[in-house]
Amino acid sequence: MSSTTDPNEDKNRRMQRIIARTRELFLRDARQRGAVVLETAVQWREGALSASELGDSVHAYAHALRGVALTVGCGRVHELSEEAINCSIQHSGGWNEEALQGLIRMLTELTEEVERETVKAEEGGSEH
Repeated sequence: MSSTTDPNEDKNRRMQRIIARTRELFLRDARQRGAVVLETAVQWREGALSASELGDSVHAYAHALRGVALTVGCGRVHELSEEAINCSIQHSGGWNEEALQGLIRMLTELTEEVERETVKAEEGGSEH
C-alpha cells in the first residue's frame, strides 16, 4: 500500500501554521500596544493628557485589534475591542468621569484578555 498525502491535508496544515504564526505576531503587537495605551491612561490620571486624547488612544488601540482578532481566533479580544470602540465613539467630544472610568475598565479587560490569549498561545492552545 502506498502512503500518499492528501493535498488538501497539506494545504490545511500549511494554513494552520500561517494562522498560528499570524496569531503569535498579532498577540506580540497587541501586548506592546496595550502597554503604551495603559501608560496613556496613567498620564491622563496624572493630568498630563486630556480626556479626548485618552479616548482617541483607546479607540486607535481597539480598532487595530478588532480587524485581526477574529481572523486569528481571538473572539473575545474582538468583542472587547468592539465595545471599547463603541464607547469611544459614543463619548467622543463629551467625556465625563464616569465614561472615562468605564473606558479604562474596558481597556484593562481588553489588555488582560490579550494576556490570556498570549499565555494560551504559548502553551500551544487556540480556538482553532
